[in-house]
Amino acid sequence: MIYRSGPGDVGITVNYARDVVVVHNTVILNGSFPWGSIEYRFGSTSATISNNLTDAPIWQRDGASGDVTGNLTSATPDWFVAPDDADLHLSAAAVAAIDTSPLPLWANDDFDRHSRPVGEAADLGADEYGSGEEVPSSAFRDVPPGHLFGSDITWLATAGITRGCNPPTNDLFCPDLATTRGQMATFLQRALNLPASEDTPFVDISESVHRRDIAAAAAAGITRGCNPPAHEPVTRAQMAAFLVRALQLGDAESDPFVDDDGSVFEDDIAAIATARITRGCNPPANDRFCPHEPVTRAQMAAFLQRALGSTTN
Repeated sequence: MIYRSGPGDVGITVNYARDVVVVHNTVILNGSFPWGSIEYRFGSTSATISNNLTDAPIWQRDGASGDVTGNLTSATPDWFVAPDDADLHLSAAAVAAIDTSPLPLWANDDFDRHSRPVGEAADLGADEYGSGEEVPSSAFRDVPPGHLFGSDITWLATAGITRGCNPPTNDLFCPDLATTRGQMATFLQRALNLPASEDTPFVDISESVHRRDIAAAAAAGITRGCNPPAHEPVTRAQMAAFLVRALQLGDAESDPFVDDDGSVFEDDIAAIATARITRGCNPPANDRFCPHEPVTRAQMAAFLQRALGSTTN
């Protein structure tokens, strides 16, 4: 969904690119650029542009070639739920767009990850009108109902510890991406409300969006630095050390894992196991911790929920 209320250019442009597919987009420019909502341009460009819903034409320029079929370029504001608030979900008035998408069905789900089609055919644009599926409780489109870590991610968002991974929209969580050291610092700063610090303790954080949170974590004694850059992934063993320092966990009751012998983080790993923050990485046996593997963002949500869920508002 692309919405603009002020001046600008086309909503989507394809330049000097071959075999590009532009399908099932909703592009509303409110008259700010009447020449085109989607353009394909220059002789070396080829594109398939289908099943889009717009309020301005599809614009071919400078010798570009394309298969341009099944688009509707005459959308009006009443076709959408709340266009003034940039909510471009279809309303009942969008009769010309509902159940009118030609085959082939290029997108199997819509903007909200609802399955297409509902009815005899799919709807034009990004939204499928009348879907009975619920928006994921996590509020992130890439964390569907039933996700293994869905409740943990929902808790993380509700507690204000995460805002998503695609600012400014932030409707994605990117659960399978590795947690970076900078992101880990930000999660802990928000979770524990760490005091701000004006120090710059490390030479590699000046350009990081997480620099203030890293400085706060360093001032609190949670990170000491070990010279991987802030954008490097956090390993499971490093995560154990961060949590032990952040939560000031006590000594471990046992050494439950067989694959952390000799690790400098062995005591930390055992401590978070005693605190029931980790259960291992190889269920159902769970006799391994996988200390060298990166922590995904979804796994980090689970670790933080177990560690802090009972104490964080």
